[in-house]
Amino acid sequence: MRKILILIIPLAILYGCKNNNLITVDGTIKKNSRDYIAISSIEVTSITFIDSVKIGKNGHFKFRVKAGEPDFYQVGFTSSNFITLLAEPGEKIRLSFDDDNLYDGYSVEGSKGSELVRMLDNKLLDTKRKLDSLNVVFGKASTEPGFDTIQTRLTQKAVDLVKAQRRYNINFVINNMSSLASVKAIYQKINDQTYVLYEMRDLQYMKILSDTLTRHYPDSRHTKALVRSLEDGMKQLNADKINQLIETLPEAKLDPDLKDINGRKVALSSLRGKY
Repeated sequence: MRKILILIIPLAILYGCKNNNLITVDGTIKKNSRDYIAISSIEVTSITFIDSVKIGKNGHFKFRVKAGEPDFYQVGFTSSNFITLLAEPGEKIRLSFDDDNLYDGYSVEGSKGSELVRMLDNKLLDTKRKLDSLNVVFGKASTEPGFDTIQTRLTQKAVDLVKAQRRYNINFVINNMSSLASVKAIYQKINDQTYVLYEMRDLQYMKILSDTLTRHYPDSRHTKALVRSLEDGMKQLNADKINQLIETLPEAKLDPDLKDINGRKVALSSLRGKY
């Protein structure tokens, strides 16, 4: 009996180690019309496909992914219909979707990082929808009398929404400094051209976050990418400051007074063309 236990214990330890390197994603789509769903790894500048599985008749699907560190993943159907996870090795994540518009209302359990990401994405989605609604109202009002007044009011509402989203992301970063989820908060965009954290002074939050994550996740490619982005941002900030300083300086004229052989002062400009 003792010999059997000696054999079982190492096997149990080995099995436990293997499980600790696995991420399990167990999901259910209540109203589904799709056949397959995919999971991909989110690299710094690209998406890498990992696997796809068939969705059961009851809307159930399951992924098992080997992982060595916390990382971002996409689970979804297309490049515009997916949700983002921040999963750690050993996590057993449970997802529940109302229908196959995945990003529009879903729940996640078993992964703190993924829940933080869900909160971030939901807040930004809400802001974008409100901005879209303002654009619709703006378009309809453009042909109405008194449009100038309406335009000012709608523009201010849009500005307030963007500012509120920025404050939300800043508070998120401050309250989640030790989570890679804050990297997503740094890089979120209102649209293709506009980051949520759009002011140069927001580099201070990137600096604090990069310092913290370098201590917690020094080998993470997402931490390293954040550090590089900070360095690029600081270079741009310094360049902008130098350009602003140059623009405020009075025009410099190099025209010192020299003396001729008789001791009389002669302007340098008066010598042009003589030599």
